[in-house]
Amino acid sequence: MHYWEVRALGSQVRILHLSDLHSRGDRESETWRRRRVLGPPWERNLETIREDGPIDLVFFTGDAADWGLPNEFTAASDFFLSILDKLKVPRERFFVIPGNHDVRRDVEPGAWQKMRALLGSANDPLDVARWAAGGRPPFGAEADLLDRVLERLQPYSEWVSNSLGRPELAPRKGTLGFHSELDLGLGYPVHIIGLNTAWMCGDDSDAGKLWALDDQLMRLVSDARGGPLQGLRILLMHHPFDQLADGAECRALLAGRVDLVLRGHLHKEEVGTWSDPGNTIRQLAAGCLYEGWRADYWPNSCHVLGIDSSPAGQPHRIQLRFRAFSPHSGQWFDDDSLYPETRSGRLMWNLPRPTMAAAAGSEVNPYDPWTPAVPPGFVGRNGTLARLQKAIAEGRSVSLVGDWRIGKSSLLTTCMLGLHESGRTAKLLSGQGREGTSPAIFVECATGVRSGDTPDAAADTLSNWARQAHKPGMLPALLVDEFDAVVTRFDPRFFERLRGMLDYLCLVISSSREIDRIYKDIGRTSPFVNRLELCWVGLIEDEAAEELARRSAPVLPPSARIMVREWAGRHPFFIQLFGRKLVDSCRYGESAECALEQFLAEGGSRLRELWGTLSERDQQIIRASVDAPQTESAARSLRRRGLLTEDGRPFGRLLTEWLLEEKR
Repeated sequence: MHYWEVRALGSQVRILHLSDLHSRGDRESETWRRRRVLGPPWERNLETIREDGPIDLVFFTGDAADWGLPNEFTAASDFFLSILDKLKVPRERFFVIPGNHDVRRDVEPGAWQKMRALLGSANDPLDVARWAAGGRPPFGAEADLLDRVLERLQPYSEWVSNSLGRPELAPRKGTLGFHSELDLGLGYPVHIIGLNTAWMCGDDSDAGKLWALDDQLMRLVSDARGGPLQGLRILLMHHPFDQLADGAECRALLAGRVDLVLRGHLHKEEVGTWSDPGNTIRQLAAGCLYEGWRADYWPNSCHVLGIDSSPAGQPHRIQLRFRAFSPHSGQWFDDDSLYPETRSGRLMWNLPRPTMAAAAGSEVNPYDPWTPAVPPGFVGRNGTLARLQKAIAEGRSVSLVGDWRIGKSSLLTTCMLGLHESGRTAKLLSGQGREGTSPAIFVECATGVRSGDTPDAAADTLSNWARQAHKPGMLPALLVDEFDAVVTRFDPRFFERLRGMLDYLCLVISSSREIDRIYKDIGRTSPFVNRLELCWVGLIEDEAAEELARRSAPVLPPSARIMVREWAGRHPFFIQLFGRKLVDSCRYGESAECALEQFLAEGGSRLRELWGTLSERDQQIIRASVDAPQTESAARSLRRRGLLTEDGRPFGRLLTEWLLEEKR
């Protein structure tokens, strides 16, 4: 799993989307023009793209070849395999679909004409769809007609199967597309669905005469029981839906089954949304890598997308970076020409979520205790956020300390958004992710550069990146969540070197305990003594707690907000947890008392975990706080942790009731 700029913890996947190469093989008569676009300038473009962090997946949405000839695909192989090598992406993370230029028009033209006539006649498309899935031919169709039509994609199929080593992506009778389920370590599956819209291409007037076939589509986007796939679902296709004869019907069928459609064909970058009543489909169109006729006179282009999703894989934000070729300078650059909001080629696409008023009648709950909050969902902590931003602006490093689920990840992610908007070079990583496995992988995820395996080699790479990323008045920032996890895994030498970089690198780490205590427990002295400004993360402000509690207002009566505040106080996790239980109970026709019972059970389990981290003295203080407020000096550490309020009382009735229950 990779981590990079601006992500909700554990939830982003980064994709390079390419389309329309139009490789001409030995027919290429202007090799210098193609080299001007896709030679050294393209290699530099890949290096620039990788500076933002490693790429997880590479998608190509059609027209690898120009006439569908074998030697054209051979040249395309060299190009694509070079990309995978430079980006360190394995072949099993590369997905391709055919376009109209990948079809051999001179093969079986008679069969193609008969199939077009068959589809355009009074024959029921249902019969054709079942035939394509392996059923019997429709009335009047020759038994081998479909096989002969698919022979026109034989060079493409052989290329995908043999040169790319991906036979599962090749078109074949029974399934014209493919479905691949990936585990990227995100906590949810990623489904890549390839839809073959090119199988009926055959002339220059294909638009409106192509077919996806509903059965082919739905087999790809459904689970074994016919239901929607669970996780992040991305559909790849070459043509836009409006060029398919059954495009409107297929688009309607995708409701709730696909999160994002990526396509090519029209040679222009586009971000769009198709909306029908009760149905929204989002699509991203890639420009062409090399326009067949205009060549290096065309603003050839590609884009990178980083998808932030919920723990269930539902995308809520897509960070786009548009890259384009300049015919004038002969270089690839960050393209701001597409949308007014684009800055340095980057566009943040925040996907609309159901309104609060609709939450009671939908499957969306306004509370999510398990996902780090980002603006506008992030509320409060204004003082902490301001101090953190000021420290970074002044080049000081910071250690955020707070209990599990108190809001450290939300604070770091929100801070990261601000750093990104300011133009500062910054990276956000997690000790619980792939980058937490070794110093070399940690540095690769931070810098996009593969380093040596030794601690010093990794530190050298990180140091070079930090020095190069320095801007006047702006040190680069490295934000590391769950830092506790890497302290025991990494060689101490790496952290000794990291300490030496703090004059030209701003480090912000978060942990559940003070760093010096973590090191003491493993018998070492912290290399960060006197170098990290300590900042505790505890309860949120009263106004912020009220705002969180009010999120139930469109769904629940005012008494629900009062209950949430009574039981959860100003603890953000427990506010979210109880709010979620109340909304779910309302939706399923259960009582508030039922929600409270569920909240007490789950909240009690969480408190039991916390209790084990407390000293005997702190346990005694908390027990005593039920009967009387504890003095400021005695309760100081517990107030910092958010277990007691400023007046020395339990943070909420949940803690009080749990303590009383534990006494029995």
